[in-house]
Amino acid sequence: MQAGENAVRPGRHRWPAIGLSLLVCGACANSGNSRRVKPSKEVVVKLAAVERAYRGEAPEYAALRDDLIGDPVAAAWLTRMFVRDVVRRREGRPLEQDQNLLRAAANLEDPVEKRAIDELVVLGAVAVPILVEELLLHDQSHNRQYGIELIGYIGRPALAAVLEVARSGRVRDRRAAARALGVLWREPEAMACLIRLAGESDFTVRADAARGLRHGGEAAAATLRAMARRDPDAFVRRTAIAALVDHPGRATADALIDCLVRYQDEADSRGYEATQAALVELAAATAPRSVESWRRWAASLPE
Repeated sequence: MQAGENAVRPGRHRWPAIGLSLLVCGACANSGNSRRVKPSKEVVVKLAAVERAYRGEAPEYAALRDDLIGDPVAAAWLTRMFVRDVVRRREGRPLEQDQNLLRAAANLEDPVEKRAIDELVVLGAVAVPILVEELLLHDQSHNRQYGIELIGYIGRPALAAVLEVARSGRVRDRRAAARALGVLWREPEAMACLIRLAGESDFTVRADAARGLRHGGEAAAATLRAMARRDPDAFVRRTAIAALVDHPGRATADALIDCLVRYQDEADSRGYEATQAALVELAAATAPRSVESWRRWAASLPE
């Protein structure tokens, strides 16, 4: 990974040696970031001591970390250190294997990655500016995905910043915000914002909002049913149909059957197949059925 243009170079500035993970964070590099401020010489010395204690699992580490959390510049560099640990562990895995699936099956956790995530959770709100500005708003999609995932670990302390991006960002940024709100779905404000984004003019924002609305209560389900039936974009409709699988019930079944009839009448094979797949999953069936058969099944469901 390449160092960001503004990364600190201790040799050039005659600062004390400090670990690579604090000096460069290619995943965090984002031009124009106002928070990439050089730490003072005193803070660099403290950051080096914190990293040595962290890497060595020294008992004094927590106290050293807590002493720096109140300094926004130091907190930013601590956040970058933990983010870099997560990124490096992920990027070191073979791409041809589904590592998450393998780890889940074996009930294993990467200890370095887990420890770094735990530290980001401890930092909480002070880590949010870096996660948002340098990951969620990054030019590259895989770095945005890191931001979304890590924001999910932080939880509610990240909500206000993500809502701000959803209100004021570019289309790409609003899409990232919608995906981040999807992992914050337990927060009522997140769901309310996703419902608003479901009415955006840009179809890609609506699609990402639909993915986030697969969680939540009846308001989310009602929004998805309306999108599945009436959204002007076919891709958004199919996305809403897939998300409705997580909102079982008679109303969802009826909405999906309405979609099935529409796609059958329009000879839209992609929409028809997507709706059949959703109904099969919803009913735990073994194969697609006719519209009449699906209506009989839906009629058997409680209101």
